[in-house]
Amino acid sequence: MVDKSSGGEDFSLPSWRRRIRTAPTLPGEGQAWVDVLPKLLAAMSDIETTNRSVDVPALGSSFVATELLKMLGPSLVVRRDSRIQLAEGAAAWLADPTPHNLILHLHRHVQLIGELLALLVDGPLTHEQLRDIANSRYGMGWSSLDPLRRRTTWLRATGHVELYDGAVHLTTAGAAVLAEVTLGAPEEFESDSVIAVPDPLPEVDALLRLLDLQNHGRRTAPGSSYIPSPEGVDPVDVIRAAVSVAIPSATETTLEEVLQGFGVAEVSARQARGSLKSFGLIRRIGPGRWAATEAAVAWLDSGDDVQFARILHAHLWFVGELMQELHEGPLAAPVLAARSRRYGRAQVSKAAVSVRCALLRGCGLLDKLDHQQHQLTPAGRGFLTGLPLALPLDQDSEESPEQTIDEERQRGSAASIAVELLEAAVDSANPVRFEIAVGAALTFLGFGVEHLSGPGRTDLAVILRVPQAPVIVAVEAKTSAEGTVSERDVSFQALREHRGKIAADVTMLVGPAFHRRVHAEAAADPHVAVLNVQELADAVALHWEIPFAPEELRALCEPALTADTRSSRLADRHQVRRRLATILDAVITQLDLEIQDEDPMYPGGWLGPGELRRDLRKLGADNDVIMEALRLLASPFVGAIEESKGRYRLAGSRVLAVERIRALAKQIEAPIAGLEG
Repeated sequence: MVDKSSGGEDFSLPSWRRRIRTAPTLPGEGQAWVDVLPKLLAAMSDIETTNRSVDVPALGSSFVATELLKMLGPSLVVRRDSRIQLAEGAAAWLADPTPHNLILHLHRHVQLIGELLALLVDGPLTHEQLRDIANSRYGMGWSSLDPLRRRTTWLRATGHVELYDGAVHLTTAGAAVLAEVTLGAPEEFESDSVIAVPDPLPEVDALLRLLDLQNHGRRTAPGSSYIPSPEGVDPVDVIRAAVSVAIPSATETTLEEVLQGFGVAEVSARQARGSLKSFGLIRRIGPGRWAATEAAVAWLDSGDDVQFARILHAHLWFVGELMQELHEGPLAAPVLAARSRRYGRAQVSKAAVSVRCALLRGCGLLDKLDHQQHQLTPAGRGFLTGLPLALPLDQDSEESPEQTIDEERQRGSAASIAVELLEAAVDSANPVRFEIAVGAALTFLGFGVEHLSGPGRTDLAVILRVPQAPVIVAVEAKTSAEGTVSERDVSFQALREHRGKIAADVTMLVGPAFHRRVHAEAAADPHVAVLNVQELADAVALHWEIPFAPEELRALCEPALTADTRSSRLADRHQVRRRLATILDAVITQLDLEIQDEDPMYPGGWLGPGELRRDLRKLGADNDVIMEALRLLASPFVGAIEESKGRYRLAGSRVLAVERIRALAKQIEAPIAGLEG
């Protein structure tokens, strides 16, 4: 087998998962691609910016560099530090641009190049037949012929196959290439094989130690874990590129420009930046400025992606647990999503599971058995050794993807957070326990939370995203075995310094209770909000029943409020929401009773707002509130009731109305996938 070309390119074949799935493409007639490619690569080599226009005389046109970057893909060109550079081996081919070496280069970097030639040894095949074999034997998952036609176009342009009589035929040149190359295939592993992985770095091990006592509440489950995934680019490489620019620091604009360089819109880049924070890779260090975390820097310096996977597990819910579910055999994303409920938290969506799987594949810990099922690699099995994992609440439960989320389990999760808050607040021998408990509570409430701690630092950096502008909060968690934090344990000078280090707007001082002098000094400081832990526990319980909006949660960190008034402010808002929900339920119930009545007020079971107001007078519901309820139920988003001439009736049963609302909530809850499984 040939390992080197005369130009020095290494043609040794990497593992299947290290080869990319997407073959490059070019504008213009396919037969001319081999002649155009050297000129195009020479024009694009080391371009300073991806926004500039590239003239391609051979095509009689010019193109924006980012368009060409996407078409050519990472087998030929890559983007590094805002510059376009030739990919590994592409420069060597450019020095000796023969069709033969081009196919050797593409075979090394792209899945199913030489393997496609091998499929033709026994005779010609149509594109449809080749696609079916690619899907069944190699797990490519192609629904269209385009990915296959890209490959056959290159092979035709280089003279390795011919297309006639509706089928693809192997040529003598194609057979000659087959004699030189090693063929690959998706790796198959023994079910119990294990490969040891490197030990955690000190910075990463510190994160994992926080989980050793089952303190998994600090791990977040963001609504979206979106990471750009351009065709053929490993999402871990996208993350690596973005985090690298945050060393030592970067502006939000710089971070988002790097992410936009992978072909996504500004709003998607902003969403991806939020994912990097959720993953524990970047932290806010000032208004509009971010820096890579210590653990992220250690990962990049080591070049070991297993360290990234550990960081991900330490911050993101259902990472190691997902791998544990695969320990007995391959599973598909919908099944994994359903199994996430076994651990006592809300179900992780299928899309979010697919993101996690893609990231773990990029670290070499998972592989795809076929288009749907994921499996552990031997390194993945080694990774699980010693990893602190959350325990399933019911080891014997058999759940299906269609099963509804267990509400009692969610209630238990909220209750356990509240109980842990109250117990940890008086465990003065273990202050980190209380910091984690406060972080878990704020995460449950929807705050963005980063656990900092340590000398000279605030315990938690928190962000509350309210419509006007995000509120950045420095959280100081104070314990006291006696139940009251003394004035000696609170330094307002230190609070100011900690607040300044993260450019926070306010300090939230949380403890079991505080000495009256602490309250007095806080009242004189417009940047300090004192919060008794019982109020935070109450907020968690109320939020489980009816979630608070971010603006309502501002009461928890509003310095103008006293500790005594925070709880009543939230309780009042909760009561308003609960009353509205009660009225909505009463409207549905009354319409249901009317349509079932053998002698309805109007034929067909119709009721007007006036009749409903009279029936619901004990609730004190005025006409405006009833009309809002009717408009909601009649809207095309819900479609639970019908309207005719100012009167309303149920479109079906009361159960249908409730299920329509529940279904709408489910659809909203499931985020759009940034990555496909």
